[in-house]
Amino acid sequence: MRTTSVPPLAACLLLSTSLAACAGKPMHTGGPLPARRACDATPARWAIGKVATAAVLERIRSDSDAQVVRVIQPGQMVTMDYSAARVDVRVDAGNVVLGVSCG
Repeated sequence: MRTTSVPPLAACLLLSTSLAACAGKPMHTGGPLPARRACDATPARWAIGKVATAAVLERIRSDSDAQVVRVIQPGQMVTMDYSAARVDVRVDAGNVVLGVSCG
């Protein structure tokens, strides 16, 4: 009776390939998918002209249904990527809100 063996390198490649197949994204297990809220800046426009305190920024975030607040100072460079979960608050040098928008 003759036995054949798999070379060690081939065995490692076979094992790593089979393990990689198990390491994908988690699957949805059923039920409704979680709703993604998108920012809506309109309800937060009341803040224009107000000083951007921590309480005002939190209320802007809450009123706009955003998950993140980005305060943009005068002359500050910002990324141009769009995020439906972010509300942008433009302020002047005195930290007064000039504008509220999503993105």
